[in-house]
Amino acid sequence: MEAVKENGNALEFASKALKANREVVLLAVENKGKAFRFAAQEVNNDKEVAICALKQDFDAIDYCISLLKDREVAKTACETLFKKEDPDKEDIKLILEKNGQALEFLPDEYKKDKEYCEIAL
Repeated sequence: MEAVKENGNALEFASKALKANREVVLLAVENKGKAFRFAAQEVNNDKEVAICALKQDFDAIDYCISLLKDREVAKTACETLFKKEDPDKEDIKLILEKNGQALEFLPDEYKKDKEYCEIAL
């Protein structure tokens, strides 16, 4: 457990049992959001773990796309994305394609964009 706490990517080399242990995976993603990719399937479907991973690193989105249907996960993805200086347009589209309701979590200037509105429908 200490290894993943120090370096989330150490989860890659953990046993199957540890990769399936929610607490171990949470420690890993708190350190390195993209460590989410090494979690066992049963933990990969845990929205709280996904939220933690996204808060640590937006790029963890690649490993929790199916969870974007969840309102809280989509909200966290938007919040983390817009902390970046220049959010990527494709990332915005990806979130909206998976959960059109996420439009409400975008900054106002993005909510008025016709393309984003169409995707959200």
